[in-house]
Amino acid sequence: MMTWNGYAGLVCVTAMAGLIGGAGAQWLTGTPVAYADDGVLRAQQILLLDSEGHTRAALGVTRDNAAKLGFFDESGTPSGAVGALPQGQRGVGLYNEAGTLRGSMRMDGGARFSIFNEGGVGTVSMDAASPSVTLADAQGKSALALGVDAGRNPFVNLFDAAGESIGGLAGLAGEGTTRMALMDADGAPRMALDTGASDEAGVAFLDGAGKVRAALSSESGNTLQFYDAQGRSRTLIGTRDDGHPTLSLRDAEGRARLALSVTPGDETALGLYDETGFARTAAVVAADGTARLGVYGSENAASAVLATSREGGTELGLFDKAGQARTVLGTEPDGSATLSFFDTQGTERALLAAREGGESRLAFNDNAGEARAVVGTGKDGTPALGLRDGTGVSRMALALDNGGAPSLAMYDSTGTGRNGMGLTPDGLSTLTFSDAAGIPRAVLGTSADGSPGMSLRDALGAKRMAWAVTPDGAPLLLLADAEGRPLTSLGADEGKAPALSFYNPDGLTIAALGITPASEGVMVFKNGQGEVTWSAGQSSLGQPLMLQDFLEPVPAE
Repeated sequence: MMTWNGYAGLVCVTAMAGLIGGAGAQWLTGTPVAYADDGVLRAQQILLLDSEGHTRAALGVTRDNAAKLGFFDESGTPSGAVGALPQGQRGVGLYNEAGTLRGSMRMDGGARFSIFNEGGVGTVSMDAASPSVTLADAQGKSALALGVDAGRNPFVNLFDAAGESIGGLAGLAGEGTTRMALMDADGAPRMALDTGASDEAGVAFLDGAGKVRAALSSESGNTLQFYDAQGRSRTLIGTRDDGHPTLSLRDAEGRARLALSVTPGDETALGLYDETGFARTAAVVAADGTARLGVYGSENAASAVLATSREGGTELGLFDKAGQARTVLGTEPDGSATLSFFDTQGTERALLAAREGGESRLAFNDNAGEARAVVGTGKDGTPALGLRDGTGVSRMALALDNGGAPSLAMYDSTGTGRNGMGLTPDGLSTLTFSDAAGIPRAVLGTSADGSPGMSLRDALGAKRMAWAVTPDGAPLLLLADAEGRPLTSLGADEGKAPALSFYNPDGLTIAALGITPASEGVMVFKNGQGEVTWSAGQSSLGQPLMLQDFLEPVPAE
């Protein structure tokens, strides 16, 4: 690390003033004395005068034993001087017409050249030993210094109005690299710029202890790192080589604990990591706008994942230690809500759903994930229970209608209803048997008053035969045609009087055979208008009877 103490200020050439001295003989020690006994001229001073007696050059030794050679103008004003001080310093001075020292060169362990202003104050100093150049203000206070240190590293130092160092700039040149540092007032580097040999560049920011606290680098992309007091990288912001940005926060051991990035697939990802480097929480926003938030267990497997779909649905999944989803809670784009439960093999075993239209259901699935039992309510709020076979075909359904009346239906392997049992709101209880086409062929039931009945139907569903017992206990058998119109009926009234009737296509009785409550046997025939056309009978005593109609028998004429 370079320091700037050797270049902190301008070296004022005050010794040069003593070396050069004043005008004329003022800097000589006394009357010259010469000795020539051995052929050698010895003297303390020698003056060279012009034709008018003006001293134009002087060679001598001053009172402090400094040897000097001075040059003067016509007025005796010094214009230049060369000399050597007793301490071994040697120098040359240049003066203006007023005798003011304006330039000097000294040799005291190294060459040093100085330039002075009109007031004789040094403002520029060049030192060949450093080498360095120092610039000062009119008062001689250093303002700027630049040079090259012993390691061939260039530097620039800046000073305040009092001549105190306030920092500077230093460079370090290496093989294929260029480095530059900004120094503080104590000469310590606080910012460094580095350019590498392979198009890489970096900027580092240091604290007063010389520790890097922030660094900007183009290595492996572009990164900005922040360091703690121990020089450990704790925050990294940058772009990777593929151009995608990233942010990383690290612990004291340098391990990433939080990372925010944009992936090559234009996904925004946020990861929170434990001390082992495993992501414990991760959030991702995909390019299509969908989002995922995952929480991971100690085995680095997802424990919970919250996600949104492109269509607007949302799901929350809970996972076991093996990373297998066991529970999934979600909402669909239409507003429906679902809750699914899975086994260790990932097969859905139960599903609870509330549909947007008001339907709700709970389904239990087999090992293949097929629903086998379903409990739910319809849009109108009516409940139902359904059982299905391994192929997903409904085989049994139990339900209540809006009036609370229950029903039970059973289906064959094709899903066709074959048996049904139900109770209507008005109390009618039925048991229905259907053929393979789903057409009811037999119906057995009781009315609200308990009267039983049974009907048989043809392949088209038309009622062809019916048995019943009336509320008063009278039995009835009815035969009908393909249109469901009655053809024949056999029954007994409350008085246990049996009757056999035949009907025309309009449902009118055209013939009847029966026994009256009085044990009279009768036979009646009617026309299409229901009028009796012929009747006959027998009294309880065996007497023949002729009847006007079925209900009013009259004696035969």
